[in-house]
Amino acid sequence: MNYIEKIRDKRPLIHHITNYVSMKLTADATYAIGALPIMADSIEEVEEVTVKAKCLVINSGTPNSVRFDSYLKSTEIANEKNIPIVYDPVGVNISKFRKDISARVLSKNITVVRLNRGELLGLENIKKIDSGIDYLGSDDVRDLAINFSKKHSVITVCTGADNIITDGVTTEVVSDFNPILRDITSSGCVITSLIAAVISVNDDHIHAIHSLFKDLKDISNSIEVNRPMAYMSEFIDRIYTLGR
Repeated sequence: MNYIEKIRDKRPLIHHITNYVSMKLTADATYAIGALPIMADSIEEVEEVTVKAKCLVINSGTPNSVRFDSYLKSTEIANEKNIPIVYDPVGVNISKFRKDISARVLSKNITVVRLNRGELLGLENIKKIDSGIDYLGSDDVRDLAINFSKKHSVITVCTGADNIITDGVTTEVVSDFNPILRDITSSGCVITSLIAAVISVNDDHIHAIHSLFKDLKDISNSIEVNRPMAYMSEFIDRIYTLGR
């Protein structure tokens, strides 16, 4: 079976502790690809929910001190039970609090970190110049992603104009997604959830994620709608039709 057939055959439960902005879209996308989303961020239940899941998503886009405790508790449980974890350090550059959260989460055994170029630069403490001009080329970002993977023993998925997938040894790049995705709130969060569904049932994580991205590229360029929210709705509908 290919990666999507495995998801639809096994219907894995994906535990999300995600941000409030993206919750509905990420749940829809998780269902569309064939997995089952559960959103649980209360410290009173995260242990009970995490042990039942096949993958844990930590998305720190709307953090607070209570959710921080839930991030740490759920990652500890996932590590104990060998449940893979996908971490999305949304907006990590905006505050010290978010950077502190990322440092603590990355001290756990994380499977995949999905982030964009700016977040990668922030976690590597590389400052952009004041003019806002992005002075790093694609090769520089790829090298940063490779080094980040080696440093933290994770698979890094850096999304953007070039989508870089690397474990520090094997590196795949999928380019030329429809650029409208960069203008849609929570498009990255949706991809994070799809990655979680994929790795929950596929042992060869790099190959499975690479296959996912090739399919997402084709979907992104097959949609003719040029209005952001209508586009995202169609994007998720097309994910539902994959392999059907």
